[in-house]
Amino acid sequence: PESLEAWVRVENWRQPAIRQYIQIVVMAHEGPSISIPGDTTRQVRYILAGLDGPPLANPSNCRYLMRGPKVPVQGAWTHIELPLAEDFRKAWGDRSGKITKVELFFEVRYDDPVPEGETARADVYWDAITLKP
Repeated sequence: PESLEAWVRVENWRQPAIRQYIQIVVMAHEGPSISIPGDTTRQVRYILAGLDGPPLANPSNCRYLMRGPKVPVQGAWTHIELPLAEDFRKAWGDRSGKITKVELFFEVRYDDPVPEGETARADVYWDAITLKP
């Protein structure tokens, strides 16, 4: 797909973990010709909220693009537009002839332990997700 449009709404955001965030992952699968041993995917991960930098340093099969504020907007629908194909080409070059499958993941996650006595929380809603050819 060339682009993705969607609406996202965040409520009840409680972030006791340092790395708690909202992201959309575009995962492109290729054949075994990738030079990364054992991995046949290339990813672009859009961080929409919760972080002010990438959550992991230099992963070999993904690139992070920061697309939102550290603190998510709450209680309102936010429109997002992502130029998927353009961003993928910038990150990985033209791989269109090698891609066999594309998957999209809409994630709310945390990667750090939650301090004792704390609770991580986020109600995140997605609507009107549209892929444009």
